[in-house]
Amino acid sequence: MRILFVIILIIIITGCSAAGVIYTSDPGKKLAQANELVLMNRPIPAEKLAKESLKIFTLNKDVFGQSEANFFLGIFYKYKSNWKNVPTERFLNKSLEHLTSSASGFLSLEENIQASKVLFEIGQAYRALNKLPAACQKYKKSLSLFNSGKGKHQHFKINNQKLNSPQEIIQTHIDNLCVQPPVNQ
Repeated sequence: MRILFVIILIIIITGCSAAGVIYTSDPGKKLAQANELVLMNRPIPAEKLAKESLKIFTLNKDVFGQSEANFFLGIFYKYKSNWKNVPTERFLNKSLEHLTSSASGFLSLEENIQASKVLFEIGQAYRALNKLPAACQKYKKSLSLFNSGKGKHQHFKINNQKLNSPQEIIQTHIDNLCVQPPVNQ
């Protein structure tokens, strides 16, 4: 009987998608846990925690927190669009919804550096949808906001081994994608 109880307990614990995640009601900690779960290749509980985080930030009217949670979900869905057997366009559009909400929130707080980071990612999503004029517009706005230097939260990191700064990365995207060839006369 005891063995049966242990087996049932193991099945319940391993069946829970968020097994091993310490409960917290703090939305910032939930978002940090969601990030850790993504790194551990556990997307289902990561998405759940991020959505819970967004809900709490929204209830608390914490615009910065909402923007962070929307940014996380936007990036999450953008990467999910690369998975096999998923409707790419649907997830990119879902990504754009969250990223757009994130950018709006950061802009309302005059967190231009953070909005710049989000607009760059919106440009990347538009690029994946092959909407190049929209992508270029977002890259250019991203660079403009970054160059303004406004905002208390100055962290903007894009992993790129060849380029050293966010400005270089954004400008390279603009140069490679947005420069119009001269019109032959």
